Amino acid sequence: MIGSNMKLILTTIFAAIESGFVDLASLKNWADRCIDTIPQPRNWLIDLSLASSEQNALDVLRRALPEYGVMLDESYGELLLGFWYLRLANRKVSQEDFLVECIDIIDAYEVQELDGNEIVDGSLSESLGESLATWAKTSEHHLNRLFELRFVREEAAAFGVT
Repeated sequence: MIGSNMKLILTTIFAAIESGFVDLASLKNWADRCIDTIPQPRNWLIDLSLASSEQNALDVLRRALPEYGVMLDESYGELLLGFWYLRLANRKVSQEDFLVECIDIIDAYEVQELDGNEIVDGSLSESLGESLATWAKTSEHHLNRLFELRFVREEAAAFGVT
């Protein structure tokens, strides 16, 4: 059970950082709040709070992924697309850059067997638009839950709560 909970935690954080949805200061603040509430936090969490850049934070998480048997798979691609869609909705990325990222992510993670043909002449198909809205809602929900430090018992154990 801990593995599946940690997969969600790690992939959500990884996607939020990789997409540029969460900045380094917010990430470090979250990690520090986790550390303050946990008697014996895991090393990856401490390293995350000390990260000097977004790339450094991603490297810390990359090292933590195998510890919990986490692979960046189709579900990760959906989280990542969700965060990119939120960035688009918040006007933090251009439509053109967003579409380029969509195609790259769909290709890299084989998201729901999409093939990128859902983007034609710079527009999203209706079905892809609906999927993106759903994934964005899911991504935002998972991130809000983490940032509010609402962990289930298994997640707390994986973080180092004894």
